[in-house]
Amino acid sequence: MKKHGRRRGLQRYQCLVCGKTFSSVRRPNKLWIEQAYKDYTVHKQTYKELSEKYKKSHKTLRKYFDEFAAVTGELKLINEPVALILDATFFGRGYGILLARTVKKVLLWEEIISETVQVYSIFLNSLEAAGYVFSGFVFDGRRGVLKLLENRFPQTPDTVLPISSNTDCEALYSRKSTE
Repeated sequence: MKKHGRRRGLQRYQCLVCGKTFSSVRRPNKLWIEQAYKDYTVHKQTYKELSEKYKKSHKTLRKYFDEFAAVTGELKLINEPVALILDATFFGRGYGILLARTVKKVLLWEEIISETVQVYSIFLNSLEAAGYVFSGFVFDGRRGVLKLLENRFPQTPDTVLPISSNTDCEALYSRKSTE
């Protein structure tokens, strides 16, 4: 095999045995995708903010995130009961993310159009199917969600509080653990 020129910025090669030519394949640099995805899911940055930071259009970001989410979308089981924090964040009308997490780790997230009890029910089904057991719930106070949790998990305590940051949840957990 030997180099055989360039075409559209890609190196071409020629096989010395059969004479066929082919191009090298461009592979996208995955490091920026991983960091941008972390900014999007953990640091709750919007597509607009990420577009400015990474100099990519929101369509490009969404395309890479869809590919990346398929790789990272596995549910990893925690072998002990978890206090589940449920929170929905909207980035405009009709587009948001429903997040299930502990204080330290995101367990599952899903893109949503609206925040309904049915969406929460399907979301909890996914978590239960993965084998999670819940020791309690923290959520932002929707009455339908409260009734859903009381009916599905009558023995599990739930706490309604406006979630504004991790510190609220950490304060709640430290109070509960000392009682």
